Amino acid sequence: MKKLGLVFVFILSIASLFGDAKSVRTESFTVQAGFGEVMEVYITEIPAQGSSFLEGMPFNIEDDIVKFNAGGRGRTIAYIDIIANTNCRIYVKADNLKWSPGPTGETAANPPELGYKLNFDYQVSYINTSNEAVYSDRDIGFSIDSGGAEQYADLFSGGNRFPESEYKTFISVNNGMISFMFDSETTSKIHNDPTSVPVGLYKGDVTVRLEAM
Repeated sequence: MKKLGLVFVFILSIASLFGDAKSVRTESFTVQAGFGEVMEVYITEIPAQGSSFLEGMPFNIEDDIVKFNAGGRGRTIAYIDIIANTNCRIYVKADNLKWSPGPTGETAANPPELGYKLNFDYQVSYINTSNEAVYSDRDIGFSIDSGGAEQYADLFSGGNRFPESEYKTFISVNNGMISFMFDSETTSKIHNDPTSVPVGLYKGDVTVRLEAM
């Protein structure tokens, strides 16, 4: 499938119009536009420092918010944005977190891999044939587990096909949230057997892709 996309980034500078400018403030925003067959996904990681360490990465694996909680969503670590002109599926492949030495050069023998869940929460919108903006009835969400095969969910309504007879232009997701929490086994290990979890950094790769239905 041919994919074409067009993204503009504008940088606006604002300064005093009178006298010498004593300060300059710069703002930026992104304009999205598409042409032809388009399926694009954007993941924006949230830096913990920019959110007073209340969300984003890195984080302390002992924090209560990343403990397993049935029905909970965990810690928000990134935003997801999607633009497409056809219904599609979101495929996610998440590797377990693996230990690596910290900045002080720690060592560890046979460190465990840490399993976790990623929760995706977003709302789908589109323009129908009456030029009206239509939104999904409620936040659509799905969860995936790390350490296994690639998993997927339909973009629109978690298994219900997008009403292609109704839409006129692109469907989109804006500022959907990706949240993290450990699975129950890893949570128990961290909090009940902490000596089995060596000091250091833990990293895991996550791949997100779209595929037309």
